[in-house]
Order: sequence, then C-alpha cells, then structure tokens
Amino acid sequence: MSAIKKIGLLGGTFDPPHLGHLKLATHFAKVLHLDELLLIPSGEPWQKDSKITSAEIRFQLTEAAGIDLARAFLYLKIPTR
Repeated sequence: MSAIKKIGLLGGTFDPPHLGHLKLATHFAKVLHLDELLLIPSGEPWQKDSKITSAEIRFQLTEAAGIDLARAFLYLKIPTR
C-alpha cells in the first residue's frame, strides 16, 4: 500500500497572483511538509464585482506563478511538488 500524501490547496481570485500568495504557499509547504500544493484560482467569484480579470487569464497567470514557485522550492530544497 502506498503512503498517504499530504496535499495542500491554496485557492483565491489571484487577480493577479502576487508575492504574498507565494510566501503563504511556501510557508505552509515547509511547515506542513506537503507532498503537493495546488494553486486554484476561482472561476467567477460571487463576492467580487465584474471588473476582475477573466478566469482564463487568471488561470494562465496562476500557472506561471506556480512554475516560479516550483523553481523556488527546488532552490530552497523544499520537496513539495
């Protein structure tokens, strides 16, 4: 039987994803010894007005931030994917 994985979820509007999001993700990846961390941008957040960036663009920005975060994890020797 395989070991149980610890997977963290960080959701938000990410309009745009910023250093605060990445610092929060890094902190919890280290403290909780996460195996994986998923950044999940909200599709159409009900609590925000219609002036937010489209979901597709926020998704693309979040993907780019995730790539940078993965590089930072490698540099910092954090084993989280």
